[in-house]
Amino acid sequence: MKHLSVAVPLIFISGLVAQTVETIPYRAVLLSTNEVPAGSVVASGAATVWLHVVRDSAGKVVSGSADANVSYKFPAAVSITAMHIHAAPAGTNGGIVVPFAITRTDDATGVGNLPPIQTQFPTTAVTLDTINGIIANPSQFYFNVHTTDAPGGAMRGQLQPATMIVQMGRLSPLNETPPITGQTWSAISTITSLITRDAAGKPTSALVTFDTTYSGFPDDTTFTGHHIHLGGIGVAGPVTINTGLRNLAATAGGGSLHFDVEADVTSQAVVDTLNSIQFNPSNAYVNLHTTVAAGGAVRSPLLTTDKMNFQITMSSANEVPAITPTVTAPASINVYTVRNADGTAAAGTVVFDTNPRLAAGSTVTAMHIHDQVAGQNGPVTIDSGLTTSPILIADGTGNITRVAQVKTATALASLNSLIVNPEKHYANMHTTASPGGVVRSQLAAANTATPAINYTESAVQDPRITTLAPGELAFINGTNFAKIGTDLGGFNAATAYPKALNGVSVTIGGVAAPIWTVSGERVFAQVPFEVPAGPQPVVVTNANGASAPFSMNIAAAAPAIFFYDTGAVAFRLTDFALITPANPAAAGDTIGVFATGLGQTTPAQKTGDITPNSIFLTGAVTAKIGGKDSPAVQGGALPGFVGVYLVLVTVPPGVPAGNASLQISMGSATSNSTTIAVK
Repeated sequence: MKHLSVAVPLIFISGLVAQTVETIPYRAVLLSTNEVPAGSVVASGAATVWLHVVRDSAGKVVSGSADANVSYKFPAAVSITAMHIHAAPAGTNGGIVVPFAITRTDDATGVGNLPPIQTQFPTTAVTLDTINGIIANPSQFYFNVHTTDAPGGAMRGQLQPATMIVQMGRLSPLNETPPITGQTWSAISTITSLITRDAAGKPTSALVTFDTTYSGFPDDTTFTGHHIHLGGIGVAGPVTINTGLRNLAATAGGGSLHFDVEADVTSQAVVDTLNSIQFNPSNAYVNLHTTVAAGGAVRSPLLTTDKMNFQITMSSANEVPAITPTVTAPASINVYTVRNADGTAAAGTVVFDTNPRLAAGSTVTAMHIHDQVAGQNGPVTIDSGLTTSPILIADGTGNITRVAQVKTATALASLNSLIVNPEKHYANMHTTASPGGVVRSQLAAANTATPAINYTESAVQDPRITTLAPGELAFINGTNFAKIGTDLGGFNAATAYPKALNGVSVTIGGVAAPIWTVSGERVFAQVPFEVPAGPQPVVVTNANGASAPFSMNIAAAAPAIFFYDTGAVAFRLTDFALITPANPAAAGDTIGVFATGLGQTTPAQKTGDITPNSIFLTGAVTAKIGGKDSPAVQGGALPGFVGVYLVLVTVPPGVPAGNASLQISMGSATSNSTTIAVK
């Protein structure tokens, strides 16, 4: 589901803490021809760098670590001796600023992967100035791989920031083409894509990670393939991103699969798939194949997720009983969910991003989310999976990141509870020395306050527009709304907005209002079409209770134009290009202006329903550009959206060049005055 990104960004965190945690991904396309001078042996590969930073309350980086892993391809046997990040732009050699201590790797095939290596900072070898420099401008740093044959560097590439996309698949035999009936097979996939692009937007590299759990397959099942295919629902499309799985016996009772795939961006089909992953995920699907169902046993379209971030600092002082001396672990718990139509989570993925600051020599044996309030111990409900691979932290510091799927009924119930009441759940890290838990934190501080509304206005967020119309998108500001915020990113193929989201609901004039986004201080919701004109009470309710009513004035029409800092959100109809000061409109151009508050349409719309791809016209609309009446004006509901209208306006002749004023009206109701660039 998509929506206009014209509102002030929402910060979806559970509350400010003394320290915050962030992981920033970078990639580098490694080529021998990038070396200075170019390498004599043709070699290629890719490096992925995960920069884990811990910031103080002012946002300053104070510590962290970096993980790097490399894939490589040499024409013959190779001995890899070192890998580093150097400081220098392309075409120039620079000194080592981030070393990664690896042991010599002798590979007779010349093709393979180096295991992830972690480096801590700040140290004498890695300064905070270097880390801040990478964050500010990664293109001024390059990743280099050294070999015995090329000790000065065998292949290198400049760092590029990567876009991280987390999607899921709920794989079923009923989704196959044709559907397979009568089977108990199922799987859940988390697909994490890291994509870099050039200035023109073309993918330059991509790492696609598959984390899949399966169940319901007979003990004698053999998996023969696990892929992403390019194709929409009901289409049997070609394999484009291949894990390489073949002839793997299933684990009795269910099991897990993990693959990291370097996508071949020289293939147009792969590029098309990466573009679908980022911009049109329903046009790609994940499939798991078996010998019995060679064409596909279980399948799902790629499903978008919403993201909720819990910033916490786990401490030994929070354990029950408390552990001394006090040690800590700043952490970021990222929760990604796929939603049901009613707003509840249907599936989820939890990423534990933790930075332990423990005693030297600690062995971390587990990380979990438990169900219980502060001061009491509770059961494990969401397991990071670390139990099967304990980690020795030699100096007590570092980063541990694990991806956990929410795959049981108990875990899903816990997930749905924590997105409503995060204070009733805690993250815990366990060690061999403290098997019951060494550091712990509730996902949010206790909060029993009921919501309070400060003001309401149109979703275009012009404070002068406080009278709204039925069907209009409303912005509600206040306190103690959602305990953790989210949007509609986890809704796939939805036909309507939900009436509740993360435990928050809204009524306007006593009618349940469909919700777009929620946070602690903001709710965007649609005014129901059933609400009559006049003063109407607005009430926000969460798990703690209901707010006092706040009066909102309703009129039959209350037009409002969405706008950026540079003017109205509008596009030229001939080429669909946005109108900006760099791309102004001309006299005679027909432009589409995005608006809300134009009331009921013909035929009538239903509250909360996403406008289908058909014509729903508004009442008569007029417009002025630069004070001049605009001819050929027509308004209609925007297909695929709720509460958003498109008004077609023709730029009249004689409007002076520059930022011309723009207003629309319905009867006596006039919109906010914004601007549009005219030449």
